[in-house]
Amino acid sequence: TVPNPSSSIVVWCSNPNGLFDHVFENDTAYGNPMVWPNCNDHCSNATILGQGTTTATQTSNATTDPSEDPNYAGCGFLTVENTVWYQFTTNATGDSVEIFFENQECAPSQNGIQISIDLAPTPCDPSYINQFCSASGDTGTVSWGPHVLPPNTVYYIAVDGFAGSDCDFEIRIRGAVDLVLLTLDL
Repeated sequence: TVPNPSSSIVVWCSNPNGLFDHVFENDTAYGNPMVWPNCNDHCSNATILGQGTTTATQTSNATTDPSEDPNYAGCGFLTVENTVWYQFTTNATGDSVEIFFENQECAPSQNGIQISIDLAPTPCDPSYINQFCSASGDTGTVSWGPHVLPPNTVYYIAVDGFAGSDCDFEIRIRGAVDLVLLTLDL
């Protein structure tokens, strides 16, 4: 079932990062939002992306974990302190893929987001093979591709705001990427 404007969406994050369960319902956090951790603040909890546009966020409640964060060295000096994770898988045939990071809104800094797209031969192994790195210093659209990618391959996207900034943005993917299917446990 595809959600529509009258749907009610509830998401539970069970014990993320050692904290007690929290619930989001229709974009409202229940519990203390000041201590709400992002479910995707570690590589192992990366939000799965598919074709289309995903509204995303990176907040000061995400955590830094230098043991798993990618090396942003190719971007110059960066401030990695609240990284969030996304992942996508190329489809069974592989082919051209494009990714756009759009509609960035950041505070207090307007320097936008820092982005690393990486291949990890072993899931979440910090020996990532960097495919793309961006630290544009503004909130303009950042794009990657089109690139021809091999089939059935998982890529990770790590996003961080500059100097602890909180950012909302959209990730738009088009091309040879698996669709994300909604599954419900009833």
